[in-house]
Amino acid sequence: MNGLILDLLVHLAQMESEGTSERLILMNQDRARQGKRSGGGTRPFGHSLDWFALVSEEAAAIRSAAQRILDGEGVYAITQDWNRNGPPPVRAERWSPQVLTGILLQPRLIGKRDYDGELFDLEDVPPILDEATWERVSAILGEVRPNAPKVRHLLSGLAHCGRCQRSLRGGRGSSIRGSKALYVCPPKSAGIGACGSLSVMAVY
Repeated sequence: MNGLILDLLVHLAQMESEGTSERLILMNQDRARQGKRSGGGTRPFGHSLDWFALVSEEAAAIRSAAQRILDGEGVYAITQDWNRNGPPPVRAERWSPQVLTGILLQPRLIGKRDYDGELFDLEDVPPILDEATWERVSAILGEVRPNAPKVRHLLSGLAHCGRCQRSLRGGRGSSIRGSKALYVCPPKSAGIGACGSLSVMAVY
């Protein structure tokens, strides 16, 4: 009898968890369609803490970096220059190519937010780049190396973070049995409302 009661309690807890998850997803979808930002977190580079105003020096640096990339300059060279003469990053001690790339790929730079691969206009958030420039820069930064092996991550876009409900991204991780598929929540710096706090190693 105790076992049946325990099974029932576990089942009810699972149903409540699923219901809460579904409500969070619907709430986030509604906020995205209304042009509301995800909220919370650290001030984004280039915008004020509430996102409603530009930080002029940082916005100018982003525009300059975008143009330099379009002119064929590499992200590494730009970060080296910024570490010597540019504006400091908001959170990190120094600029790295990963941090700068993450900022330049954020749709908030054109006054939009991403939700499940769809862009929505952000209410009262001023753009730093025009959309055409941002798309060209994103295409350059998102190019796959021609000789890199193509790996399918079967759960990319399907599995979701249990904390922030963002889609998990596929990658590779190391275990005692070698490299395996790894699914991670995007970092907060991606600017899409992700928490960046969850990762799951695939069992296959």
